[in-house]
Amino acid sequence: MGTKVLIVDAEIEARARAVQPLRAAGYTVFTADDAMSAQRLAMREQPHVLVVALKLPGGDGFQVMERLHSIPATAGTPVVILSDDDSEKERALSAGAVDFLVKPADAEALIGTLRFVLGPLAPVPAADPVAHDPSSKTVLLVDDDADVRLALSMLLKSRGYRVIAAEDAISAMRSAVVNSPDLVLLDLGLPGGGGFVVMQRLRALPALAAVPVIVVTGRDPAEAKEKALRLGAAAFLQKPVDNRAVMAAVRAVFEPTAS
Repeated sequence: MGTKVLIVDAEIEARARAVQPLRAAGYTVFTADDAMSAQRLAMREQPHVLVVALKLPGGDGFQVMERLHSIPATAGTPVVILSDDDSEKERALSAGAVDFLVKPADAEALIGTLRFVLGPLAPVPAADPVAHDPSSKTVLLVDDDADVRLALSMLLKSRGYRVIAAEDAISAMRSAVVNSPDLVLLDLGLPGGGGFVVMQRLRALPALAAVPVIVVTGRDPAEAKEKALRLGAAAFLQKPVDNRAVMAAVRAVFEPTAS
C-alpha cells in the first residue's frame, strides 16, 4: 500500500491542501477530523507518520500524540504537529513531535518535512512531464460535492491549470459561455439538470461544441459510459477517481500523442 500518512485536522480546506499534493507525491493518505477518529484510524491503518493539527474536536493534538505514544502498536510512529501559533513549537517538540509546521503549511514544506522524517521510507514520485503549457489552458470543473471540487481544483492548479468551478448545471453553462474553457471535467449527478444535459447543451452551441468533456460519475458505469461516449465524451472516469487517472485523462486531451 506504500508509505501511509494520517492527516488529522478539523478544517476541510486544510485537509484538502495536504491530501492532494501528498497523493501526487506517492503517499497513501488517510484523514481524520477529530481526536477520536484519529486514534481509531491510527490503530487500524498503522501509518508511517501522522500530521496532526493542535486544535481538534474531542481533544487537542497533544492529547492525540500522548495517547498514541502510550500504545505499543503506535508508540514509535513519528508525529508532525501543525499549528497557527508558532509559540507552540517548543512545547510540541518537548512533547515528542518530530517536527512542527506553522499553518497554513504549503505543500513543498510538508513534503520536504515528511521526506526528512521518513528518510528512505519516503516515496519517490514518478515524473509527470507536461509537454504543453498548462497555464494557457482553462479547465471548467463541475461537481456538486464541495470536497471533490476543492480537491480536484487544487490538483489541477498544482499542475499549472487555470480552474473555474461550478456546482450545478446552470452555473456550469453560464461559466462555459463566459469563459470558453479548453476542457470540461463534468460530474454526471448535478442539481439543475444532470451532466448529460450539460453535455447536450454544450454540443448545441457552436462556440462550445468542440470543447472536450471528461465525464466523472458514481453511477452504474456500463450504462453511463455508453451514453457519455455517445455524446462525445473524451474520457470516462469512475468515482472515486485517482489523481493519476485524472491527470492521465487531462494529458490525453491536451497531448493526444502522449496517451
